Amino acid sequence: MLSDILLDIDGIQLFTFYENEQVIEPEKALPNSVFIFDDIISENQNIARTYISRSRHNLIDVCYLAQSYSKVPKQLLRDNVNFIVLFKQDETNLRHVYMEHCSDMAANGEVLGELIKVKENIKRKYSAIKQGKADIHSLVSETLSPIIEPLKQHFKPHP
Repeated sequence: MLSDILLDIDGIQLFTFYENEQVIEPEKALPNSVFIFDDIISENQNIARTYISRSRHNLIDVCYLAQSYSKVPKQLLRDNVNFIVLFKQDETNLRHVYMEHCSDMAANGEVLGELIKVKENIKRKYSAIKQGKADIHSLVSETLSPIIEPLKQHFKPHP
């Protein structure tokens, strides 16, 4: 699906790596690249650690996707995240997230209010998909528009 979305954006290329040895070093990646590490929890984490620790110096954004928050190595991976997106989690994973990121904010209710808003948005979108009332392509485009629109502006073809 990602390749379909990116196909329509001029100046964007998609490269995939299926083996650790194929992944290029951060210093050799193009500036303004985005690296997505997907479902590599059972793999050697050295490459992901390298990107997490050296990517910002090379103008690279990194996304690390995993099924289990608590299984993601804490040192250099979980400790260096700027954003966390959670889907339905078990109690162990939620407890890890809460203790590492929310316990200081919980006292004034910030976290609870934001979680309620997010839960309602997800519930509304899920219901629309389940009932067949949502166009998946439009839903994905709408959801990703905060990312896609700036990319379109940044990568407009030069005359």
